[in-house]
Amino acid sequence: MKIIYKTAAILLFTFVSCSCSKSDAIIAPISVLSDTISPSRLISGSYIVNTLAGSTSGYLDGEGFNAQFGGPFAVAVDGHGNVYVADYFNHKIRKITSTGVVTTLAGSTRGFADGKSTDAKFSAPSGISVSKDGYVYVADTYNNKIRKITPNGIVSTLAGSTLGNLDGIPETCKFNRPSDVAVDIDGNVYVADQFNHSIRKIWHFGYVTTLAGSTQGFANGIGEEAKFSLPKRITVDTYGNVFVADHSNNKVRKIAPNGHVKTIAGNTDGELSHPYGIAIDNKGVVYVGDNSTKIHTISRSGELSIFAGSTQGSQDGNLGIATFGTPYGLAIDSRGSLYVADANNHRIRIIRRKY
Repeated sequence: MKIIYKTAAILLFTFVSCSCSKSDAIIAPISVLSDTISPSRLISGSYIVNTLAGSTSGYLDGEGFNAQFGGPFAVAVDGHGNVYVADYFNHKIRKITSTGVVTTLAGSTRGFADGKSTDAKFSAPSGISVSKDGYVYVADTYNNKIRKITPNGIVSTLAGSTLGNLDGIPETCKFNRPSDVAVDIDGNVYVADQFNHSIRKIWHFGYVTTLAGSTQGFANGIGEEAKFSLPKRITVDTYGNVFVADHSNNKVRKIAPNGHVKTIAGNTDGELSHPYGIAIDNKGVVYVGDNSTKIHTISRSGELSIFAGSTQGSQDGNLGIATFGTPYGLAIDSRGSLYVADANNHRIRIIRRKY
């Protein structure tokens, strides 16, 4: 693994042009950078961070800053730009339109119940994914179940029974505090089964298997030869490769469709600090949020760099000055915009290019 850094004192300028004459163009300084910087910071003026929805901790539907979340742990985005949020402490699944209007898709008080919309109950949902046909999948962590929500808000249990570790048919299989889900283009659902230290697979034809992992630890290998330590977040690419935020190992792992596990980031101490959120774009770049309030990128060639974040905070603005609390959940839309579940700030943030 190679981390790209450059030490220098650089005065950066960006050329901001408009559809007018050359004399109207503005040459504006971005910032003076000293100490250690990442190359992604060199283009920080090309990106802007905004709060899509959320403010203080609480529960309230509404628009933008008028809405409230209680520890949003994960986000997913569909093909229409709708964002889905696992609202952990409110035990609900929220939906945000592309204009920032927040509603409650499903959930009420803490508990367990299938049913329509607010008749359903969850217990600390911490992971979420949406399929190409608009079905939402939820890691219902303290119910030890994977739930499925139809586009019109009907909640059912896809898999899981009581706490444990058991493959098999969905009605009798067991999970131990599942923390995330990801759905592939064929409708298979992958589960970060955190306290079983394994990645499970719910096949589209209705059977649960263990893709990789066994006891807690660290090891690369195939299937049960591999070891994880509290895998928190997962994402899957169009080729069926699963990427894992291996939280307590401070690493990012990649699982091939045949179950072969390798480490793609975190080979050097201090590279990552308890990675949490993870997403992959259509160019194969992996984004990782960790407990250091930063978001990292891993290029296809394995280069790790800091993309966003510095000290803890909640400041919006250009990428170079924006701050985050805990980027626990990440999702990328078809245009390359990155959505961030900023859990401790109780906000959903969006990073997008300036156009």
